[in-house]
Amino acid sequence: MPARRFLPRRLFPLRHPVAFLPLTALVAMSIAACSRDDEPVPDRVLLFGDSLLWESADEVGASLAERGWDVGAIRAMPGATIQGPPLIDWPGVMEAEISDRRPGTVVIELGTNGCGNRCTSIDRAIDDTMEAARGVARVVWIGVRLDAPIPEDPRATNDALERATDRWPNLDYLTIEGAFDERHISGDDIHFTETGEARFADLIAEALGQPPNDEASR
Repeated sequence: MPARRFLPRRLFPLRHPVAFLPLTALVAMSIAACSRDDEPVPDRVLLFGDSLLWESADEVGASLAERGWDVGAIRAMPGATIQGPPLIDWPGVMEAEISDRRPGTVVIELGTNGCGNRCTSIDRAIDDTMEAARGVARVVWIGVRLDAPIPEDPRATNDALERATDRWPNLDYLTIEGAFDERHISGDDIHFTETGEARFADLIAEALGQPPNDEASR
């Protein structure tokens, strides 16, 4: 299957009017619009995340497209937490995108910046986010690195994600512990180098595998 052209759709704070979105986002809004049928599109994937996904959007989108995935949108915001507010209402954003684009798969990369200032429970914040993706066949939530300076307690985040797989049958937890070395991490010990962005993209693509209706998977 020929690779699809990918234009990332990145997210600015919701208080900004649409006119302030980057040109690539405006183009993506028009070319990625889908029909209003209720049936999900099995090979369509939506991705939501923080600055790690924001900076790797081109690499992630290209890697998934090469495998035959229809990348409906990548919605990422630097500084975003699991809980979301005050920067963003993740459940609201996800509900709107999922309703509009009807993906068969959703990827979530949240946790790097912790649960959020108003968060009282990581488990509850995960459940609030997953509620928006209840009707999606498969959700892949990427864990956090244990050797980064944030979040404050990375193992607690990963443990909460692993527990969530028992509550949400459509949820897969993708661990990235030990997946990166010094070539992949920038000087702040948080973000990726260009090599790391490519590695991150490959990890996501490998976790998703071939899309359900790809000829290679039949």
